[in-house]
Amino acid sequence: MPDKLRLITGSPALTTAYMRRCLVRLAVRAPIRWLICGNYLDLQLLIYDVARSAGGNYYRVLQDNIAISRAETCYQVVALLRKTRAAPAPTFVTDLLLHFYDDKVREAEVSELFIQGILALRDLCQAGPVIVSASPGTERTQLYAMLFHNADRVTRLNGGYDHGS
Repeated sequence: MPDKLRLITGSPALTTAYMRRCLVRLAVRAPIRWLICGNYLDLQLLIYDVARSAGGNYYRVLQDNIAISRAETCYQVVALLRKTRAAPAPTFVTDLLLHFYDDKVREAEVSELFIQGILALRDLCQAGPVIVSASPGTERTQLYAMLFHNADRVTRLNGGYDHGS
């Protein structure tokens, strides 16, 4: 069975660069979906990279091959994951945990929301690959652990694979 839920983990700087490279590499060939859950990816740099990779075809790639949605709270992240339909196109979910680390949301509520988010990710995996980036935090470490254990493959950017390699 191919890797359906892939976790890319490391520092925000490393995961951002890695995800941008993957997004561009796939988007110049076929449609992708990008669910933005944080603020680390620079859209202007993404557009520049697509233009450089796609050449004169960059406008078509940007218009037809990259579908972008964004969530700015943990509530919106769960809603976005739930409303996104499973599809064969690769789905990138960047900075998944960022808004779940918000200390303004109670611990029990965050845990329940995150479980709903994991279930929604699993539903998305039924039709195509889902590539998630996340950085472990110093608080609410159970969220990262839950994501890690639900991933079919984990790539740590500071070195090697943890499982599913």
